[in-house]
Amino acid sequence: QNRRPLAIAFLAVGVLTFGGSSVLIRLCAFPSGLVASLRMAIAGLVLLPFVAGRLGPLARTIGNRRLAALLVPGLLLGIHFHLWVAGVRLTTVAAATFIFATNPVLFAIVEVAAYRRRLAKTDWLALTLVAIGGAWLLLSGSGRADLAGIILCFASTAVFVAYLVAAEVTSAGIPHPTFLSLIYLAGGALTLPLALL
Repeated sequence: QNRRPLAIAFLAVGVLTFGGSSVLIRLCAFPSGLVASLRMAIAGLVLLPFVAGRLGPLARTIGNRRLAALLVPGLLLGIHFHLWVAGVRLTTVAAATFIFATNPVLFAIVEVAAYRRRLAKTDWLALTLVAIGGAWLLLSGSGRADLAGIILCFASTAVFVAYLVAAEVTSAGIPHPTFLSLIYLAGGALTLPLALL
């Protein structure tokens, strides 16, 4: 069974909702930190009823230590959202969204350096174009506030790549919905004190 059309449909919806979320962040009157922590906590709580029955058996299967290790990607994702929301508030939605789209460049660097993976010439060409676009946005920031927002968005992108690496290490053997619920709850709870400050 060919699942490619379904995968493309899910990716398209994901891209649209991601772009729309940045607009909603700009319109929301809540403080940046509270938006970042609550969006994670609420997402985790929405998923929790669907996975709650699996948590006990999962803890017995993988052990409490591996379950506790999920705090790491959760915290990294929480920090990513805090930096991202603060950055979106200080720059344009278009710039922030494009900057986040440069995360494949950083992830490719990690893959080549840490995992010794080889990339095709076309991959390098595409990544170079994305990197040039990101550098252009960084250098063309209009005003100090805009530049600060761009730097925060770049920092959030770097932390997101660290999250992806941590998630790859810690998620083995854990069903995807359960993993998402746990890391979103962890990220929301761990960064909530930062939001309240």
